[in-house]
Amino acid sequence: MRVKMSRQLPPIPTRNGMKRPRSRGAQSPTLADVVVDRIADERDAVQKKVFKKWINSHITKVGEEIHDITTDLQDGRALVKLLELLGGETLVREKSGLRLHRMQNVQTCLNFLRSRKVKFVNIRSDEIVDGNVTLTLGLVWTIILHFQVSTVKEIFKQEQLTPKEALIIWCKELADGYPGVRIENFTNSWKDGLAFNAVIHRHRPDLIDYTYVRNLSPEARMEYLFKVAERDLGVITLLDPEDMMGAEIDEKAVLTYVSSLYRALPSVPPQTRLQGEQERQQAYFEYCNKAKKLITWIRNMISHVNSREFPTSLFAMKDIVAQHKFLKVEIMPNKDHERRSLKYLIRDLHAMYDPKVKFLDVADGLHPRVADELWVELLLAVEERTKALNIEYTRLQHLQRVAEKTEKEAGALERALEKIDEEANLIESKAEELGQGEVRRRHIQLDKALMVFEPTVKSLLANVEILLSGKYDEAEEIQIRVKNIASRWQVLKLRITTIIEKEQKVELKKSRLSGHQILVTRDTTISHDKFDSQVEVEPGVFVDAADLEGYNVQYTTTKTVVKVRSNVTEEEMEEIKRTEQETVRTEVTEVPIESENMIEEEAAVDGLKLENGNENKSKVHFLDHAFEISYVTF
Repeated sequence: MRVKMSRQLPPIPTRNGMKRPRSRGAQSPTLADVVVDRIADERDAVQKKVFKKWINSHITKVGEEIHDITTDLQDGRALVKLLELLGGETLVREKSGLRLHRMQNVQTCLNFLRSRKVKFVNIRSDEIVDGNVTLTLGLVWTIILHFQVSTVKEIFKQEQLTPKEALIIWCKELADGYPGVRIENFTNSWKDGLAFNAVIHRHRPDLIDYTYVRNLSPEARMEYLFKVAERDLGVITLLDPEDMMGAEIDEKAVLTYVSSLYRALPSVPPQTRLQGEQERQQAYFEYCNKAKKLITWIRNMISHVNSREFPTSLFAMKDIVAQHKFLKVEIMPNKDHERRSLKYLIRDLHAMYDPKVKFLDVADGLHPRVADELWVELLLAVEERTKALNIEYTRLQHLQRVAEKTEKEAGALERALEKIDEEANLIESKAEELGQGEVRRRHIQLDKALMVFEPTVKSLLANVEILLSGKYDEAEEIQIRVKNIASRWQVLKLRITTIIEKEQKVELKKSRLSGHQILVTRDTTISHDKFDSQVEVEPGVFVDAADLEGYNVQYTTTKTVVKVRSNVTEEEMEEIKRTEQETVRTEVTEVPIESENMIEEEAAVDGLKLENGNENKSKVHFLDHAFEISYVTF
């Protein structure tokens, strides 16, 4: 029954990629026509991908590549190069892009194939140049069939067999006895992926863990198989898992891939050598013990090398680095030899089993495949640990240099502070002998020396923070030492600074007393405030106040007249008044001025001002705090 289609349906493409022409009176396509054309298009798409990969697997060896099998073959140059590689002959190739030269290149290929007795029908050079999809795919398939698939016939020596029949016989013999595998064709028999794995496993049981594969999904089996075949056998992955999952599987695509496996595998599988059950079991347990021991070691070593718990000592870190080097240079090569030997053991073990009689199921997790996958993981982990060790070792070297520098500078600073402390004690013990001026000069020198070491103290404290943050193993001990040094420096600095400040006050006092004179009378006694001695001075003599610092001037009478004269100006005396807080407490009498530059004055008991008795006297305040009513202390 015909089903009428909607007029909105898109035009149906034909196999050669051109839109199918429709006359005005043409009948609408049936649903069956649409489905057939769609399946054909899907098949063409798979063939385009598979044939393109197959061509590239050859021509990439000489630096060429195609991206679209239809357009990139139109000029014939890639076809010429492909046939040169497959046939081992040099062909003439035109490089110009003219249509005439393109057709000449394609015709060269067709002539070469005819010379090799390759049969093809209705394939003309102009069709290839014009990009006819169907004929282009047909030409490539003819090349594959002749140069790859047809070689399978050679092992059977039967002329009546076609390459396809010979290949399917080869596959059947290999897969016979494998659970779940039944090869009848090159379409649905390969759909679940078990047939592909069985073919490789029969030749290389060390590459395929068939027990493991049986528990995978069809898509996962395909991915596993394609990965192993390309990595270990050099077979290009022509198919994708989804190519095998459709309703219609392309026979030519499967034939192309299986023939690639045939070329990569030995033509004859390993011969079985049937043994007694006891010998098979002994060999099996021997293999399992070795595999288990090796795989356990690899797992444990992966865990070890993934650890990043490194020592904080550079000395201990050197041992860790040496151990890691020994692992890479000595231990791992031996373990790699054990890993490789497992493959030979599994081959020998499978040779004791005939799949038709008894299929060998390797214990879960003990196939060489597991050891190979873990070994790759171990190699990556070892490489990462090598990088981590180098980084950590460099970091600890830096911390070690910081620690050594800190210890060296700390030792030098300790010695310097010890000398400064000794010098300060010496100055204090010999103050009277050295004199006030020399004492002060030496104290200033010590203070400058301490200031020079201030950056060093700060640098030591900063280094300690670096060592602590870097978790250096001796950081806390160094911290204690540096803190003690910093504390001692601060104590010394405070001590010297305090002494200098006191000396500065004395100097200020002396500067204020400079130019002042005190009149010594008969009832005046001058004695030192620290030594039990008196100074004899003639009565009526003016003594410089600055010379009496540290002495007591005592008057024996009840009402004492302390006469002071000064050559300071009135403005300077006003400045003294503003800065001084204490008052002079003596009784006032009048003393005449001896000269214009010399002012004599007597401070009243209230310490405020002089009585202005006549016009020759200046009204000034004398506020020298060293004078008191019964004695004077400078």
